[in-house]
Amino acid sequence: APRASTSPPPTRDTAQRGSQRRRRPEATARDRRKHRRRARSLAAAEHSGGDSLCRPAEAARAGARPLLSFRSAHTNAAGQHPRVCIHRRPAPARTCAAVDGRACLLLLDTSERLAIRRRAGGRRRPRCLAPLRLMRPMRPRMDARMHGAPGGVMLQAAGRCRQQCPLSRMLLLAVLLVAWMCAVSVHADDARLNSMQDVKDTMYRRLQYSGGWYKMLNESSEFGSQNPQGAPEGTPPSGVLMAAASVLWPLTQRRVLVAGVAEYEALLSRLLGDAESAANVAGVLVDPREPLPSQLSSAVVFPGAYNAPYSDKSYSWNPAGSGLARSHVAFPVVMMTPEYAAHAAQNAAHNADMNFEGSLFVAELDLNMFASTNATYCLMTERACKAIGGFSVWAAVPPMTPLNPNASTEEIQAGKGAEVAESTLPITVITAQLDSDSLFHDYTQGSESPLSGLVAMFVAMEILRATGAAATYTRQLIFLALTGEPWDYMGSRRLMMELHYNQTTVNGFNMSRVDQVIELSTVGRGYDKATNTSTLYMHSQSVGSGYGDASTVMSALQSAAAATTEANVSMAAASASNPGIPPSSLTSFLRTKPSIAGVVLADYDTAMPAYFRSELDTGAYVDAQPIVGAAVVLARMLHAQASPTPSVPLVVDGAAVRSLTLTLAGCLMVDGPPPTYSLLCDYVRSFVQVGFTDQTAQGTIQPFPWRYVGIASPDTPDPTNITFKREIFNFVFNWMANASASAYDAGRPCDPFVNLCRPGEVCVGWQAGQVATTDFATMGRCATSTARFVQALSTRIWYPNVSTQLLIEEPLEFENNYSWPVDPLWVESNWAKSTPTVRMYQSEPKSVEVAVMVSGAVLTIATAAVAYLSMRMFEKQLKQD
Repeated sequence: APRASTSPPPTRDTAQRGSQRRRRPEATARDRRKHRRRARSLAAAEHSGGDSLCRPAEAARAGARPLLSFRSAHTNAAGQHPRVCIHRRPAPARTCAAVDGRACLLLLDTSERLAIRRRAGGRRRPRCLAPLRLMRPMRPRMDARMHGAPGGVMLQAAGRCRQQCPLSRMLLLAVLLVAWMCAVSVHADDARLNSMQDVKDTMYRRLQYSGGWYKMLNESSEFGSQNPQGAPEGTPPSGVLMAAASVLWPLTQRRVLVAGVAEYEALLSRLLGDAESAANVAGVLVDPREPLPSQLSSAVVFPGAYNAPYSDKSYSWNPAGSGLARSHVAFPVVMMTPEYAAHAAQNAAHNADMNFEGSLFVAELDLNMFASTNATYCLMTERACKAIGGFSVWAAVPPMTPLNPNASTEEIQAGKGAEVAESTLPITVITAQLDSDSLFHDYTQGSESPLSGLVAMFVAMEILRATGAAATYTRQLIFLALTGEPWDYMGSRRLMMELHYNQTTVNGFNMSRVDQVIELSTVGRGYDKATNTSTLYMHSQSVGSGYGDASTVMSALQSAAAATTEANVSMAAASASNPGIPPSSLTSFLRTKPSIAGVVLADYDTAMPAYFRSELDTGAYVDAQPIVGAAVVLARMLHAQASPTPSVPLVVDGAAVRSLTLTLAGCLMVDGPPPTYSLLCDYVRSFVQVGFTDQTAQGTIQPFPWRYVGIASPDTPDPTNITFKREIFNFVFNWMANASASAYDAGRPCDPFVNLCRPGEVCVGWQAGQVATTDFATMGRCATSTARFVQALSTRIWYPNVSTQLLIEEPLEFENNYSWPVDPLWVESNWAKSTPTVRMYQSEPKSVEVAVMVSGAVLTIATAAVAYLSMRMFEKQLKQD
């Protein structure tokens, strides 16, 4: 409750005077505070002897600029009204001893302060104000009397005075800061630095998403590269960039080595045998630019030796093989893009020029792999890896007869529509491989091995389709594109298991009827321009080795080559010094049925190509002419063997065959711009809808890398359904179904979900849509064809449905029957989304880092001190006000 006042009520006169006093602005606390804020930068002085301070000479001698003068209303000790001069103190001066070094003092009452404001004539007064303090009292008695003067304020100064003006300095600093920010903003506009991310991108040069030597595991070991085990996540290894060629071994300092494509295998092989140097390697960056080596292969010298149908497991089929693909290092290894490699090489040269002292370029590599130990452990316990695999595709010429022609929609979706009656004809299998392998999966090429053979098989299928005589064949032809063969024959081994258990995926593919197998291996480099002749070698098992006699097949191939006029092709038997057939899928067929007459067609005799399973096996080293020759000879030989007697002559359009060969080679072998090259080519997109990804090192949009087998996925019960398959598998299926089709229902559109084809038919060319009235152009067409998907993955992995993966621990009865070794179970480690990541930046010398740290500490302390003093002075000023 308000307390009652005990003072007497004011009289009229006192109330009137109080009202006038309240109306006087100079009497208010607000005016007093405003005056002090505006008058603190003025040096006020009074001389007891009169107005000598107002004389221009005295003022000039004092370095002051006169502002105004008047007489004080108060008397001094002599009873005089002194003349008061107000001077603006010069900026450099810090003294108020205006005249002869004598003390200066001033006594002003409220009215005189207002007079100063009025006589200033509305001048723009400084914003920063502070009173002067008396350093030592000169006249104590006068000082005491003046302090007691009613309504007055005294400012005294003697000797050197200091002006309390932190606010003005703070404002000056603020102005300078704003100016600096404006300058940075202008520079940011010029350099397009519109965010903190732009600043980071300018400081750090990054490489992401591709190029890593990823970690792989099987049942017995782990392979590949990774961050050092035990290192905390988010702390990738880093080191000073250094050219591998300039290393003085052993390496004793932490370095990131930059190695050319011609030297990285030798470097990694040395580090595998030099633990001291390997401990100081933070990572290896591989430069893919020239000069290129004369040979390069990360595979072993005898790939898949365990599956060879002969005892000599030490034969060197791959002399260029380093075996690095079956090794492991505890530091990241990344292949750079050509653009990024140029910067890395330049930065490594800079470090060498600086003698690795001072400001150096540093690289940081992040290749954190989550899996460990072995495949079973990471699948079942860690759940930090995924099984690798894909899909093989086979197609029959002519198509087989459906077993359930009246199957319902539900039965078709369950796979009943894919069942066919067993063929009573002998079967010839023509096979080629679909994928390859290399140390860096994202840059796997495989143009010569195996894609040249795949293209030759496709062209041969098209030649046979163009004849229109397949319905009269007395031999069943099965064309087979196998996936996963670089991984211990994963695709053919899984196919043999499916055949053994007569799964729906291989229904009609009766192994007991198979008596011939022809494999198209590498056929793209056997062309001699000088003689305009392509030479292909026929590899087979010797007759006395317990395997089928392939002489009939070899003679038929030689006869077909002699009858071929579209290309000059020489069919030669491989050297007798070879121990047997080279590494190929034929070895899996011979393990299951040794009596098969098998032949491997290749452009080499005793040794594989120099770039077998490497990043350099590109289309630049492949000729179209030997592929055309192999396709024509194979088609002519198959047509001759399958046709009844007398056979219908095989007519080959040489120009069309060459055009198709170039088109397929451009789409499958060359990573060039669309619409001619890569999976983005118009030819591939006329069959399937190609998906894209922008997670590439160059930041460009391109199809997902497909020449590496990739991660396994479940299958649908219907082996003709294209869901859950990658673009390359869908393209191969659609192409082979189209080339082996005997008829089309052009007016009946189809899709994999609603508008299903009848038993004995497959949907070819579907891209999108399910409603015929609106999506007719992008829906597929039903074709009478026997084309099927077959899973290509470990025989120990089983998918009972699309959401469940089972791991079989015990060997299967099929493996025991045919003496298969234990399935290696290949898996790929999981990793973070942005892996791999490489960052390059320039570091400062240690002295600069220390100086920055010290200056930062000093600045922090100074800022705290200024803030503290400002707060104290502000509080003191509030008390004075």
